[in-house]
Amino acid sequence: MSTFLKGLGWAWLFSITTVFGQSLVSVSTNQLQFQTTSELGLDSLTLTLNNGSANAIDCRVVTFDIYEHKPFWTPDSVFILAAGAQRNIKVYFKPQHNILNNSELIIQTNSGFGALRVDLQGQGTYSRTYYASTQNTEGDALRTALNVRLASPYTQLGYSGTNNARLRMFGIIDNWKVNGREPSTPLPYKNECVYTGRTITYNVGDFNTGTLNNAPYQMNTEHTWPQSMGATNEPMQSDLHHLYISDGPVNSARGNKPFGWVPSPTLNYAGGSKANSTTFEPRDVHKAGVAVAMLYFSTRYFNNSSVSTSYMTASMENDLREWVKLFPPDSLLRNRNDGIESFQQNRNPYIDYPQFLDRMTQVRGTAAIPAIMRVYVSDTVVNLGQVSAGSNVTYRVVVVNNGTQPVQLSGIQVSGTGLSYTGSASQTIARGEAVVLELQYSGNGNPFSGNLQFGTNVPGAATFNIPVQAGVGASTLSAFSLLAPFDGLTYAIEGDSNVLINFRWQPVVANTPGQITYSFALENTATPSLPPILMRAGLQDTVLSLRVGEISRLLDSLNVQPNQVLACSWLVTASSGPLSRQANAARNISFRRGILSSVENQEQTLRLYPNPANDVLFLEAAGITERSQLQLRDLSGRSLPIVAETADGKIRLRVDGLAEGLYFAYLVTEGGLPRVLPFVIKR
Repeated sequence: MSTFLKGLGWAWLFSITTVFGQSLVSVSTNQLQFQTTSELGLDSLTLTLNNGSANAIDCRVVTFDIYEHKPFWTPDSVFILAAGAQRNIKVYFKPQHNILNNSELIIQTNSGFGALRVDLQGQGTYSRTYYASTQNTEGDALRTALNVRLASPYTQLGYSGTNNARLRMFGIIDNWKVNGREPSTPLPYKNECVYTGRTITYNVGDFNTGTLNNAPYQMNTEHTWPQSMGATNEPMQSDLHHLYISDGPVNSARGNKPFGWVPSPTLNYAGGSKANSTTFEPRDVHKAGVAVAMLYFSTRYFNNSSVSTSYMTASMENDLREWVKLFPPDSLLRNRNDGIESFQQNRNPYIDYPQFLDRMTQVRGTAAIPAIMRVYVSDTVVNLGQVSAGSNVTYRVVVVNNGTQPVQLSGIQVSGTGLSYTGSASQTIARGEAVVLELQYSGNGNPFSGNLQFGTNVPGAATFNIPVQAGVGASTLSAFSLLAPFDGLTYAIEGDSNVLINFRWQPVVANTPGQITYSFALENTATPSLPPILMRAGLQDTVLSLRVGEISRLLDSLNVQPNQVLACSWLVTASSGPLSRQANAARNISFRRGILSSVENQEQTLRLYPNPANDVLFLEAAGITERSQLQLRDLSGRSLPIVAETADGKIRLRVDGLAEGLYFAYLVTEGGLPRVLPFVIKR
């Protein structure tokens, strides 16, 4: 696969005079070396940006993905740095991969000197030492390391006899009474079909797999990797990581059909699973279970001669990988993984760390390191500003390799009288590194137009032709666009919260001496002819932070009712002296009114702690019983799966599977009204 990302073009217009090789804008260090950090940890370091010029400069900080995740980032990404001032920029490191994370931080400025680069390095590790052998491995080295790890230690439980794999699955691992899913169920055994959601409960006297396979239970053992495709022999037959409880008739209907999307099913089953004559698609709640089981089996047994490895086709693996992304493993699968390890001694790596898949092109055969070809260029237009006769300017264009393969630059050259480049015409950029192309321009007082040209080996980005300008004299404001929130987002607004919603836009550049200010307008799209419902003027930064509580009171003033959605749009206008320019387009955003209007409306007996939470959250309220209902929602109003247990008027809630951010707990006790409390996950 190959993708291409190119730097945003900031056509800076500024009056700067300097000498070759000297810059009045500098950074305190050219490298940040972070501590070894796990996926559960967080490290941070600070660098200082200095503006030694006599002009305020607009700055933008850019960091990059590694395997579709940004391990290094800064919340301080867009700002204005006053003349003669300095600013500390805090950079965070939180890896998702147990590899050496090597990347770059680019600071784009309109200083007239170009961009600055800082090398970022941090060793990622995993909190589960079980996977220590996978450290710094990718491609087939990773697949092999996982294959060896999953095979040893390993206890073969067998498929028949006393305490075999099936009995432990029915009786312990997938027994709701034992595994914590429903400990209050009245009978000692409760099981669920993974394909239909049908459940059965029974007494210990009825418990054997022969009895359960017949009426009235009709529950069977599903081999996710079919026995007919190599799971008949041991250890494959009794490997719990691909065994699940399933309805007998649906188990037979699935047979050995491969898994995949079925857009036009001819067979539909209770619970949402479906099929056609060739393919079986499990219901959404079990897509992750199927995907991690099949990917585990292929990784564990790719070198076992009894297994028909060709059963896992490229099409099937692509669908399974997509299911892992769309339906990531939840707490039930993580608990199941723990239970299986307690008997079988090995784990499913794609439940613990689905991101392993990002570092291998496939698991069904010899894997390679994903060939991600990307190049980022700090400028699409180089504007040197007003350069007087006899003045010399050095401008830095930074080119970043933010892929996994080396990037080759070739034919680097410039054109235009007075413009020169003295570096090598060909350069190789290693993975995660950058090169700086230094351009020198000797001004003669006249307007200048030239070019920087080079080629690359990146598909879709074979040639760069970057205009270089100087002496642009007309009074203008550069075009700009809104950055975030993204178009079409809906925010759930609950209570008088201090949580911020940040509206961001690109900096505007003006070649007039006046200061740039911004005006923010939030309009009700149902009444665009009326004045905006919220305005802010005279803004000097390119971000506006609005508190959720402020928006809540705004919705109150507009008489927006609970659960009603207010559709809005927001727009920013830039001004400098007599000049004014609007952003390229407005952004649509909606607010869903919550039940809670103010934190003070909550009963004093309702407590939710700790807040912020990490992995466990407790909820205490009068009237809590086992029949109380609890729901979690995120900031967009989406309902989230939960694992909770109730005892002594208290609900214990597992939140270790939630990402950092703001959430809302909705509690309904018997005979009571819904009560809502916001809480924050922070690690």
